Amino acid sequence: MRRLDNVRVLEMSSERHIPPALHRFDPDSLHWFGSGREALLALLRGSDFLYRCVLLPAMVPEGVIYPFQLMNWKIVYYDFDANGNPNFEQVGQQVRTHTPDIAVLIHLFGVIRDTRRMKSLLPADCLLVEDFAHTTFSPWLLQYESPADLLLFSPPKLLGVTDGCLMVALRKGIRFEYPKSRSPLRSLYLLVRLASLALGAAAQHAGHFDGLELLARGASWCYNLSYRLLMAYCSRPHTFSLLGKWLFDHTDHRRVAEKRTEQVALYRQSLHNSLLTPLYSDEFGQMPLIGFPIKTEHRQALMMYLATHGIRGAAYADHWWFVPDEQRENYPHAWNLLQTHYVLPVNQKLSLSDIRLVIKRVNEFVA
Repeated sequence: MRRLDNVRVLEMSSERHIPPALHRFDPDSLHWFGSGREALLALLRGSDFLYRCVLLPAMVPEGVIYPFQLMNWKIVYYDFDANGNPNFEQVGQQVRTHTPDIAVLIHLFGVIRDTRRMKSLLPADCLLVEDFAHTTFSPWLLQYESPADLLLFSPPKLLGVTDGCLMVALRKGIRFEYPKSRSPLRSLYLLVRLASLALGAAAQHAGHFDGLELLARGASWCYNLSYRLLMAYCSRPHTFSLLGKWLFDHTDHRRVAEKRTEQVALYRQSLHNSLLTPLYSDEFGQMPLIGFPIKTEHRQALMMYLATHGIRGAAYADHWWFVPDEQRENYPHAWNLLQTHYVLPVNQKLSLSDIRLVIKRVNEFVA
């Protein structure tokens, strides 16, 4: 049975491609690193901050919170509303109480949030990091005037590349620690990550081959190993690898954006099941999504049901919650979203026929 999932695979173009909108930024503002956590760590090590306090969403990935933990920063959280947007009232309260040096807004699932309102609540000297890790470069960025101070893009989240993070510094005077170019663990990480992408590609094209599940499990095993290797070496920032850059340059970014946008449009048009609530909105902009986000009280049952049909989405639960237990009640919407969200497959390796099949199965789901 062919797998329909969000897994990134090795997929190269014979030609070099420039990502949409990348040319609009001053080249001196573009800072490349091996990963998002390394980019943030380079920022914390390279610049001076008065209070060493950061404001983060309560539902936050390890890659974002890890640098602040490593550097012993004070971490303050804010809640969401029911749809994953910042609770701006609470943001304002936290800012008045704690005076953060940095605030992070994540475009969760690739859905664009109200960055302008977020920025308006922050002190003038507080850096706002606008995290685009759950989306990728698209023509929409050509007309987007960000109010943030830093933009963060993480190509490996959606593309078949081994590593890479782009930090765009929109405010002058922001400094980064100079990243290392190589290390033994980093080299091993790149090889294992490449193996994961290659096995994933083989599994994708294996069709009904008997070893399909073995290939897919091999890809997953390599990916998990690469994550452990990343955690082992990322206490010092590294630069974007030559391998990752080559893969990035040979990715057809416009095609990726177009295919993902078409798939999201199909979900919006055809997904109808009263047991789930779509979390998509284009009120503040439209970017390619990492997957089509929904909420359901029946997530586990839905996951098991879809798996029997070869469909595997994602739930961002592991390494996404760091709020102390005694503070959990202060962030009810973020906690609920952590427990109930699910991301249906959106992937450039999939066809619209694949997405129609996913939609058909989801629409047929009963708890």
